[in-house]
Amino acid sequence: MGIYVDELEQCRKSGYVSGVEAAEKRREQEWLGRARESFEFISDTPLSQKKTFQINIPGWWEDEFRDFCGTVCLEKRFFVTAKQSQADAEVLLGTLVDADRVLINGISCGSSVDKYTPRIYKQDTDRE
Repeated sequence: MGIYVDELEQCRKSGYVSGVEAAEKRREQEWLGRARESFEFISDTPLSQKKTFQINIPGWWEDEFRDFCGTVCLEKRFFVTAKQSQADAEVLLGTLVDADRVLINGISCGSSVDKYTPRIYKQDTDRE
């Protein structure tokens, strides 16, 4: 059976698996709470008080933030014509490995807390 005999025996104990699952669920909920708090901090903190720098997108997290641990707020500024501003918008972020929240002109148009789901957020003109 190899080197996993001890682990297998532990998994066979009554309540072990459900205990591990419950502990993981608590850990994920705690992380999600911290992530939401940091998102609120980012939203409430004026840009002048934030540390800013440029990164390359698309890119790899390991290349840009090798030793970083925390929350990152990415901002992209762009301009549209008056005609374009009358049409619905769509933000295509691709897949991410963490939580995100997207705002257009300060209005939330989507968020996700799971891994790998393609982020496609729509902003209807009547929501502003």
